[in-house]
Amino acid sequence: MIRELNHDDALDAIWGGSMLACGGGGWVSHGEVMAEMATGVGTPVLCSVDEIPDDALVATVTAIGAPGAPDWEIQPRDYVNALKLLMDHAPGPIVAVLTAQNGASTTLNGWIQSAMLGVKVLDAAGDVRAHPTGKLGGMGLTDRPGYQTVQAVAGGNRKLHGELRLVAQGSIVTTSNVLRDVSVRVGGFISAARNPVEASWVKQHAAIGRQISPIVRIRSPVSRIGCPCQADSRADSGLT
Repeated sequence: MIRELNHDDALDAIWGGSMLACGGGGWVSHGEVMAEMATGVGTPVLCSVDEIPDDALVATVTAIGAPGAPDWEIQPRDYVNALKLLMDHAPGPIVAVLTAQNGASTTLNGWIQSAMLGVKVLDAAGDVRAHPTGKLGGMGLTDRPGYQTVQAVAGGNRKLHGELRLVAQGSIVTTSNVLRDVSVRVGGFISAARNPVEASWVKQHAAIGRQISPIVRIRSPVSRIGCPCQADSRADSGLT
């Protein structure tokens, strides 16, 4: 099922992701920016988890913080820089990425990284709906004995705090708590790449069920009526 993704697919992701998120997962305007960038700088490639080797490393890509914060700043290149940092510190090559959750912007997580860095976007998600903490989108890794994560973040409000790039290694709970605090200190919102893990684990613990490909069927009716969950929802759109 390997296929190239285009701008129409990205619009589908915005509207379908809005419905699957159940009210969170970012907002339409940010999704539109990411759609333009991801399909304008290159060609994202979608594949199922069955189309990569079981021992291939997969990373989760997302953003941390609360985009309702008044001073946040995040740029599309921040998502790319976060994944580059993770690639430099991961135990092996990152072959594919998956979004932590669905949403108007978060279903597009990984598309610009695919277009610019050549990784594949998995037709999967850490969680079907949007969620408030990184632990909830961790695919059960908090309960995997001995698992130590690597998490990388990039971004921040350049004018108020400068651009920050940071790598944290340790338990998922501790590193997630530290990076959520970091997101507050740089304006409230920062891009992230984290939790490199074998594709075999993703197959067993992620929300597989073709998380991205079905949204093509969702968009048409939703875009005609608008998504009520996206109306003035910035303050409630926690992204993790």
